[in-house]
Amino acid sequence: MICAARRSAFIAAVAIAFASVTASATAEAAAGRLPKTVQVQGSQTRVGDGLYAMHSAPGRAGLVGEWETEVFSWKFVLPFYFETGTERFDGCLDLNGDNACHHEPTGSLTFNYAAWVKFDPDLLPTVYKQLAGGCVHPVTGGSGGFAGARGLLTMRDRLVGDTIETTYRGTLRFGPGGSVSAAEVPAVPEFGATAMAEVSPTSEAAGPPAPAAQPHVC
Repeated sequence: MICAARRSAFIAAVAIAFASVTASATAEAAAGRLPKTVQVQGSQTRVGDGLYAMHSAPGRAGLVGEWETEVFSWKFVLPFYFETGTERFDGCLDLNGDNACHHEPTGSLTFNYAAWVKFDPDLLPTVYKQLAGGCVHPVTGGSGGFAGARGLLTMRDRLVGDTIETTYRGTLRFGPGGSVSAAEVPAVPEFGATAMAEVSPTSEAAGPPAPAAQPHVC
């Protein structure tokens, strides 16, 4: 009886502690404060030249807002295309996964990125049809509600029917000590311009419309 009573008391104490932690995290989210570490995932859709919309996955924390890409360098080594550059996200950290910003942390994040795309080798060099792609995005800074942010996102392009779908996953860290020094930020690699013109696709390519000189990358 004594052991059973102690066990029941222990379970009750654990339940109360868990409820307290959960309530605290919920209160922080409702107040627009960031937890220390957040796992994010969702999707990205293209809305313009170098402009994208970020969405959270249903029921998962994610980024919701606008994503802008500036190409730093690019190169074709058929059947692959490589690209590097910088990016900026403006929006919120959607903590409850409803793909909306309701009193949640809001600000800007900046990134460096390196991306690759694979084209269908059987159609080259006449048609540039993307089969897959991927990219990495180390965080280089943040402002507003994301001040001092650090972390890494990875994205994947995959062919679904005739459409390329882009999904992302990553970890974002916030709070004291979250700032990152310039020495810790991966440098943006640079691709030389040699041999690019020889393999660059053009809009006059036969068959389905070919991508521009810088095709869609995640």
